[in-house]
Amino acid sequence: MSEMQVEMNLNDALEANKIEQAALLEKIKARDAEQRTAALAPVLAAIKQHGFSAVELRFKTLSPERNVKGATDLRSKVAPKYRDPETSTTWTGRGKTPAWMAAHIAAGRDKSEFLIELPILDGADKSATTPG
Repeated sequence: MSEMQVEMNLNDALEANKIEQAALLEKIKARDAEQRTAALAPVLAAIKQHGFSAVELRFKTLSPERNVKGATDLRSKVAPKYRDPETSTTWTGRGKTPAWMAAHIAAGRDKSEFLIELPILDGADKSATTPG
């Protein structure tokens, strides 16, 4: 067998393997879809039986603009905790650290330097009072 024939046989075998692989992937996808459908059936039955809404199941939330019959947005609003002094951009301190904060920290600054100071209202500074 010549080198060219060996290479042609290898190419044919490779092509046959690719076709077989594609067929197996299709079978796997079909099996996974069947399993998902089977797993979902009792869940859907329970949802229907108990009358859950999408909001109750936390599949979606109502925004204030779409407030229906007194329903409220389930997401809690959080006041910003940090402010970038250069751009006045704020961050609540939740989720991924924003680029401006990461840059300041990388430059050796402390996160506490960017805390937003809240004003004390109506003499509410309780530390100055003594119990008595």
